[in-house]
Amino acid sequence: RDFCYTILNRVSRSFALVIQQLPWELRDPICIFYLVLRGLDTVEDDMKLDMKTKAPLLTNFHEIIEKDGWNMKGIGDTPDYVLLMEQFHKVISEFKRLKKPYQAAIKLITKKMGKGMCDFAEKMGVDSLEEWDL
Repeated sequence: RDFCYTILNRVSRSFALVIQQLPWELRDPICIFYLVLRGLDTVEDDMKLDMKTKAPLLTNFHEIIEKDGWNMKGIGDTPDYVLLMEQFHKVISEFKRLKKPYQAAIKLITKKMGKGMCDFAEKMGVDSLEEWDL
């Protein structure tokens, strides 16, 4: 848990402050939710990953967040993002401690976002306003 709040403060300036002001019941779920999506976005943003590697990570990230010990070395465009990904197993451990409804919501949004990111990256663009609506 300590790692999650430490890294939250390093990878997010504005959200970190707001998250830490939430009521206790919501604080951990929103912190973990943010870090999961930050991890997903870090994978998407890393230009060293080719699409053959990136696509399955994006589309399966909602399942990856349940794999004990999962992490990625050398991914991220800042030292803090690299640290988040190298220690992502700590985020996963905290995710698994959340109440099941919070886990389900995080997984659902992560699945939708990962698919959208993959579709966009493979296509490299959006042709219509409708495509923005997931």
